[in-house]
Amino acid sequence: MGELVFIGLGLHDEKGVTLRGLEDARGADVVFAELYTSTLASTSLESVERLVGKKIRILGRAEVEDGRTILDAAAGQRVAFLVGGDPMAATTHVDLRLRATTVPFPAEGFGPTSPLDVILANRRAGLHSLVLLDLREDGTFLLAGDAIGLLLGMAAKIGTAEIGPRTLACEVSRVGSPEGRAVAGLLGELPARDLGRPPHCLVIPGPLHFLEKEALIAFAGAPRDFSEGPSRVRRGDRSART
Repeated sequence: MGELVFIGLGLHDEKGVTLRGLEDARGADVVFAELYTSTLASTSLESVERLVGKKIRILGRAEVEDGRTILDAAAGQRVAFLVGGDPMAATTHVDLRLRATTVPFPAEGFGPTSPLDVILANRRAGLHSLVLLDLREDGTFLLAGDAIGLLLGMAAKIGTAEIGPRTLACEVSRVGSPEGRAVAGLLGELPARDLGRPPHCLVIPGPLHFLEKEALIAFAGAPRDFSEGPSRVRRGDRSART
């Protein structure tokens, strides 16, 4: 009987893999990888192959979504499937992922507003929105500044004023890397900020705890006078969560 093992490689390079994951990869008969969902910014296929000690077959989006290549191999062999980041997560992470949205590259005849719809629904529910940015199979990243332009265009298209140039947002790049960077500011001003190399993502906050506001000012350069409505917890409120 075969076996299929999902193995996360971390967010930055192949050194983020766990010892158990490395053991499973080295013990596999076949090793597949997909790096379009979450690319590793500071490594190469050759580096991962040296670490694992096996040849790795990179799968494209269509092959992964179809699934037959992986499942057929796993029917009678031990198969390792390597991905960037965490391939499986606890229910809390699943919940976060369900609330996340992805901004895709624009294409002729394709201009969805669903990413903004998710953000608006989250804000109305008092939630933050993690906004993931598209990555093409050829390795082209959608950059945060371009994604902001797309979101503002969606807002104009559906005629909402809930998201606009004065909305607070956070840009994050190269999470897990020593070069990781986070900046906060207004959507109309963030595209001019230097975020460094991709991959990038965005966070559109809901109502903020006062400590969250202070953290954005101190650590991410948010303007001191920004206002996103009432804080979730006031100063001096002993019921404030920690």
